[in-house]
Amino acid sequence: METITIKKIKNLLAQQLNIDVKTISFLNDKKFLKEQQRYLYTLIESHNGKPAVFVKIASPDMKKRLYREFLNWSLALELEITDLKILFPYQNLNHDYAFYGREQIDMNKAIILASLQDIKNADPILGKHTGEFMASVASQKIIPDTIDLSLVASRDYRNRSIGRFWKEWFMIKESIFLPEHKKNIEKYVNIKSFEKEINNAEPLFKEQIKIKEDEKNYYFVHNDTAPSNMYFIKNRNAGYTINLVDFEFSGATHNRFLALVTDAGNIYGRLWPNPTMQKEFLKACVNGINFSNNRNLLMRLMIIFNTIYFLNFYFKNPNITHERMIKSLLENFFNNLEIVDKIENDKIEEKDMKDTEKIVLDPTESVS
Repeated sequence: METITIKKIKNLLAQQLNIDVKTISFLNDKKFLKEQQRYLYTLIESHNGKPAVFVKIASPDMKKRLYREFLNWSLALELEITDLKILFPYQNLNHDYAFYGREQIDMNKAIILASLQDIKNADPILGKHTGEFMASVASQKIIPDTIDLSLVASRDYRNRSIGRFWKEWFMIKESIFLPEHKKNIEKYVNIKSFEKEINNAEPLFKEQIKIKEDEKNYYFVHNDTAPSNMYFIKNRNAGYTINLVDFEFSGATHNRFLALVTDAGNIYGRLWPNPTMQKEFLKACVNGINFSNNRNLLMRLMIIFNTIYFLNFYFKNPNITHERMIKSLLENFFNNLEIVDKIENDKIEEKDMKDTEKIVLDPTESVS
């Protein structure tokens, strides 16, 4: 592999795209050259009426992954998961490097929750809009049979296959309930009640995973949904249009339930700095997910799995920030379960009231 400089990359890119080199700026060039980051993030300024472009350049060992991301982004466009168009398809920059470019949003018009502090300070209403968006996307998008599924099959253990999910489920359970880990959990919840909730969920998981397995269809799953991977743009309806970005880890799965657990669960867990926003997210998801029944049960199971999933992540990577994360997730665990149950119970009561109102008594009949 030839030694390359930032100046040379910039000149190659300008020459290949036939643009002025002055319109190109790099966002992480020092870290990229020191191999501290896998990709070189590049911005091409808006010029001559053309939109700004975000270009992602891969080093030799990341070219295959970048190509996969390009395919996933193309698929997301086809499925209307994002509106951000690909402006430069995947191509080689030279023998060693490759890139693709997509439309860049006007950052002055978008809200991006790029940090934990951003999430903490965010208006909780963004949780509602995120929940509505995820309810329309997570496990809902069937991948056309014209797509080469060998290129986009999910590699995430949470939804790759039923067998792989269960292998991880039992590994996580074994890990988090080790004596030394139980002590950490006990600081925030009643350990017996928590363990009972996890064990009671297991047969329900088995049932729902079996029901939602669809051998005829593949469903799109992002696998890395996060507030930092969403652009919130105000629209004319006093709401927000949300664009999902970063499809590096996206894929296809047969199981709609595991797709929901993964994508809604990533958002749920990562909203821990703002519990109020997290609750708004849950309410919108329960009300919006397109499953014929048991919506509150599905969201309960999503909460349960992702709580232990993020717990296990903490035990593998302990630090002060992750300690704060599990504190928030555990302290809100039972309350969040109650929230999704209450939504369903309120709906049942509302339906019963409407049914009662429809009953018209015959005035000639006596009522005892």
